[in-house]
Amino acid sequence: MASLENQAPMRRKPTEQEGRESLLAHAVEKALEARAVYGGLLPGLTMEALETLLCDRKFVRHPVRLDYDAGALNSGEFAHPDPVDPDDPSAGFIMHIHPAFEGRDDVIPLMVAYQLVTINYGDIAGHEAAESFGAALCGMDTEPYYQTLCELADSVK
Repeated sequence: MASLENQAPMRRKPTEQEGRESLLAHAVEKALEARAVYGGLLPGLTMEALETLLCDRKFVRHPVRLDYDAGALNSGEFAHPDPVDPDDPSAGFIMHIHPAFEGRDDVIPLMVAYQLVTINYGDIAGHEAAESFGAALCGMDTEPYYQTLCELADSVK
């Protein structure tokens, strides 16, 4: 029988809340890092810079293609990512954006930033992580960022 002295100490399993907090902290850290690299999404991110960010695997885990089509959106939804292949996220995502926003370079980065958390972390990341990530990436406080997103969603109901 092995001595208890030679066994590794039991590690405490993190709680679900600790996991959420860790994910949130990591998401914000990555958003701030991306903001430093890309000079911030607002003001003044061109669509070319957004496209470059979407291709940077350090910040966006899987390829993303923008598509202006409301057919894949629910009522009141301004944008939503769908996997190209549900069984293989590495195949990339199509970011469906409501066509009412096509050409609106002032708001597309805000909407896309919110959705990137789902692409990077999957369904485990909730709205708090999406809001915090998007706000950090766009250089905004969380509450004004959230209010802006609500106004955008309300505009397409």
